[in-house]
Order: sequence, then C-alpha cells, then structure tokens
Amino acid sequence: MTDIIIWHEQKLALQLDILAKNPSVEVVLGHHQKIHSIDLINGATQSPCNIAPERVLSLGTSLFRKSAFDKVGNFDRDLKYSDDWDWFMRARELGIEIATCPNTVLFYRRHDRNITNQIELGNRYTLRMLKQSLDSRRHQNHGLANSLPEISNC
Repeated sequence: MTDIIIWHEQKLALQLDILAKNPSVEVVLGHHQKIHSIDLINGATQSPCNIAPERVLSLGTSLFRKSAFDKVGNFDRDLKYSDDWDWFMRARELGIEIATCPNTVLFYRRHDRNITNQIELGNRYTLRMLKQSLDSRRHQNHGLANSLPEISNC
C-alpha cells in the first residue's frame, strides 16, 4: 500500500485567486481530507475517513509566493520530520502573511504505514521544532517569547 495524495482539480485556481486579490498574502493554505481509497482511473475519492476536512500546515495544501522563501529560507535538513512545520513557524515568526482557503484542496490516503503514525518519532521532532521556535522568539524579545501572528481565513 502506498501513500497517495491528490490535489482537488481547482486547487491552484482557488489559491491563485486569493493571492491575486490579496497582494500582502504570501502563503495560502487549504484544507485536506483524509480518505481510505482513491480510484486511480478517474481520481475520484472514495471512502472518506470519519474525520472532517482540516487546515494543516502542509506543503501539499499550500501555495507560496517566491518572496516567502526569499525571506524564510529553505527547509531545515536536520529535521527528518516536521520540517514543513518548522518552515511555517519561521515564516510566522517573520510575520509572513498566511491565509487559508476554505476549500478542501488535497485528499490524502491514510493507512497503517503512514509516517505520521510513528508517534514517538513525530513527537521527538515536533518538540525539537517547537523548542527552536520558542528559543528564536525569546532571543528576538530579550527572553520573552512573542506570540505568533494569526493565520487569517479568506
């Protein structure tokens, strides 16, 4: 069984529209829906999980302006897990404006071998990433961590 991720056919159009209407927004998130299976012939999703679509800090649900990467930089190669969340945290620390498209833009098949099921590994790297963010914000504000900016809804 392999991981299968499928973009909604309107993903780019929906997110490009938000970028076009909001010049200050540099990243547009969308929602993802976990599913059990996908019809590989026509791409139709089947058997959605009993979990509502959710907004996640995920590369697959996002559309970025190049300027965001110019400001934030690349992904931390030392993180084997949560490297995308680390990038989003650094973007938020820098005040990059992130908005959310209300639509489900990505369908993600869940199964027992997903890397996200490796709870211990996920916890270790997520804690490391959060500690880096906290330390960075404390350093910027003389020992007190600033709150991160909100992610807006469009």
